[in-house]
Amino acid sequence: MKNLDKILRFYAISDDGYIKEDELLDICEILFDYVTCFQVRNKAKNYSLDTLLKLKNLSEIKKVALIINDDLDLAIRLNADGIHLGQSDINKNLKIPKNMFLGISASNYEEALKGLKLGANYLGIGAIYESNTKKDAKMLSKNDLIKIMQEINIPKVAIGGLNYQNIDNLKEFKIKNIACISAIYENQNYKANCEKLWKKISLL
Repeated sequence: MKNLDKILRFYAISDDGYIKEDELLDICEILFDYVTCFQVRNKAKNYSLDTLLKLKNLSEIKKVALIINDDLDLAIRLNADGIHLGQSDINKNLKIPKNMFLGISASNYEEALKGLKLGANYLGIGAIYESNTKKDAKMLSKNDLIKIMQEINIPKVAIGGLNYQNIDNLKEFKIKNIACISAIYENQNYKANCEKLWKKISLL
């Protein structure tokens, strides 16, 4: 398996409710100079296959890993680098291509163990803080966060309400990989936001 900790270090997420299709490529031209991977959520199917194929090409040029949320068929069509699944989307019969890494969400220690047993290459752990982009996200307790970091030996990405002001709080848990959503896109200051976030993430 590739060096996933390096790939997952600065993990950007977007969805079709956050960025319009005609903006996606232009915004990613900026983001891909900073982030190390990019997860596409296309739940409303607002991104066309043509646009996503162009996004995959851009990710290869910029050397940014492309991860697809939930949709394995789409991930395979795009030859994506990874697929990310929520707990409700896990299926023991899923056949993940050997060249694709698998991420699974975990909001507690038991879900983290479940993800590990089902072959996850990394875990998306959270929510660390309340999130404006996912109002129904379950909060990860401090005790479970500590257990996951100490006992589960695959890469972890912290997610949920993370921003420039609170990333430093994760140092005590030895978390290195950070996923951001609104902190990247707020006020459409993509370049400045990424520069500020990377300065914090690089010091973890």
